[in-house]
Amino acid sequence: MTESLADNSFPATFDVESTINVKAILFAFTTVFVAVILLGGVNTILSEMPAQDTYSVVIDAGSTGSRVSVFHFRTKNTAISKVVLEEEVFQSVEPGISCYANNPIKAVETLHPLLHRAIERVPRQYQPSTLITFKATAGLRLLPRKASEKIINVVRELLQSTPFYLPDPSKVEIMSGENEGLFAWITVNFLLHLLWKSHDESTVTIFDLGGGSVQAAFEILEMSGLPDFLARDVIKMLLLKSKFNIFTK
Repeated sequence: MTESLADNSFPATFDVESTINVKAILFAFTTVFVAVILLGGVNTILSEMPAQDTYSVVIDAGSTGSRVSVFHFRTKNTAISKVVLEEEVFQSVEPGISCYANNPIKAVETLHPLLHRAIERVPRQYQPSTLITFKATAGLRLLPRKASEKIINVVRELLQSTPFYLPDPSKVEIMSGENEGLFAWITVNFLLHLLWKSHDESTVTIFDLGGGSVQAAFEILEMSGLPDFLARDVIKMLLLKSKFNIFTK
């Protein structure tokens, strides 16, 4: 299924270390890329070891289109952070795979250009250790369960045939709205270097206005006295050796 992958135009890139600009923040709000990497098992990028390169591939299947980001991380001991996003290569295709509810094969074929770009951008020697992750959002959540499951099953088969590392095919999945908000919160605060608790700055609130859903997420600094109807939507999380209580809805 990975043969004859179509080629598309060269994608845009940005360097988070050099500047946090509007484009970077927009990427953060509309994708789950960095958060999936930080929570998805790439333990080497979180360790305090000498500088080393790590690559990761994340596919975000949204309601209006699918996007791939190829990340190049490097572990560094800097004044701002220990994990540096050196480069992101981004490419998108339209429409979303949910538009092919009755044709799972056609839905998956739309991902071929994204995989082609990922294979092209990750150095060959890093591909077997490069984590590939796929998360679908509101588009597939709104489909009948049988239709969305058929698409997800074909996507799993496709990703297992790539040269990348897919440790658990069951993690090729449809993401809940709560996790979508959580991942967007992690992404924005990572890009702003606010996840390291050694600094004095507060984390920021996010509103993710997607094509088929809306999420909000923010950090709860004090859990005591929080009403039950709010507390049930709080996720307790250990990330980058710091504890966070995140309300996400």
